[in-house]
Amino acid sequence: MDPAARLQAIIQAAESLGWQGQPSADEEWDLHLTAPDKLLLVRCVGAGVDLGPEGARRDVIHDAWRYLDLTASPPRGTVGVHLVSVEPHLAQAGDEASVRARMAAWRAAHSWPEPSVWVDAPSPMPRNGVGTAFPGLGLLARAAPS
Repeated sequence: MDPAARLQAIIQAAESLGWQGQPSADEEWDLHLTAPDKLLLVRCVGAGVDLGPEGARRDVIHDAWRYLDLTASPPRGTVGVHLVSVEPHLAQAGDEASVRARMAAWRAAHSWPEPSVWVDAPSPMPRNGVGTAFPGLGLLARAAPS
């Protein structure tokens, strides 16, 4: 859930596809991704999803889109991309099957517009020292308004 690590992972993924990436000096945009004939500006927000009874009712994706709507339009000649990194967790998690069932229920209750991707955590599911489970990671994208 570390923002710097999230951005570094996006840069590494883009570079594996032949793009070049670097953090942006502009406060409105987080990354510049370039290919020979393209420039993408990326703004990324992490949406921490608490899968507990109270947190599961919140639509953090909707909240993230509203926050991203406050970003300035990309400069002429560039494409802006808004990314939401969906980072679910469940404190004092029980068995793995119940955590995955809670995640599936949360995803079914909240809209996941295209394009999006969800990656399940491997079994056994990662947990921190106090037993919080992390069932996977999602990424949603949309073009920024110009």
